Amino acid sequence: MIGLGELLGCCLFSMCGLAVGALAAERFGWVGALVGFPVGFVGAALVSYGVVSAWVHLHQAGPWAPPCHTGRCKAGRDFLDDGDYESLRIGDDFVHRCRCGRDYVMRKAGSRFMERLPDGALKPYMMHRPFRGWFPDPDADG
Repeated sequence: MIGLGELLGCCLFSMCGLAVGALAAERFGWVGALVGFPVGFVGAALVSYGVVSAWVHLHQAGPWAPPCHTGRCKAGRDFLDDGDYESLRIGDDFVHRCRCGRDYVMRKAGSRFMERLPDGALKPYMMHRPFRGWFPDPDADG
């Protein structure tokens, strides 16, 4: 079954193919139209694929969370796969608990991974930046 996204994409690629085919037909005649349509269709598909791939790699480079302090617990590739973390709610915080028993909390739209101490205080742990991935938070005290 074809979805709405695929249908809209096919329509968009077809319109690009028709536009390139019409421009090529003005210049080169019917041969230009025959060559221009597939060039426009495939070109639009490749450009949209490149834009979507860059967007995904920019915002989802690597796992959604860093490994825990011990390095034994790892996150999955996206939010649907918790990996070794268990997601639960403690008070007002949405907490990710690793198998080692430590609690972590995401802050600043997913760019900061902070350890939640037993008293509820948050201790900086790791930060995420596009193209760099996870690295130690400079505000962490060691």
